[in-house]
Amino acid sequence: MLRRPLPTGQVLVVRGQDADGHWHLALEGVKDGEIIGFPLDSTLAALLGYDVAHESWPVWIDRLAAEIAAG
Repeated sequence: MLRRPLPTGQVLVVRGQDADGHWHLALEGVKDGEIIGFPLDSTLAALLGYDVAHESWPVWIDRLAAEIAAG
């Protein structure tokens, strides 16, 4: 499990990937707020409230996702 502070003031909890490659993410302190998905950048954007099918998200989300995926 990995914890990363976000520019939003929230703390991202990365619980890892499952056997199918889906990411398990949550925001610290949000009860029942886990989201599961792939790829990591759009899953993180969805967790933060972005409508990934209809809007773009901040560049820092892509950068953070790349850092996490790189290990």
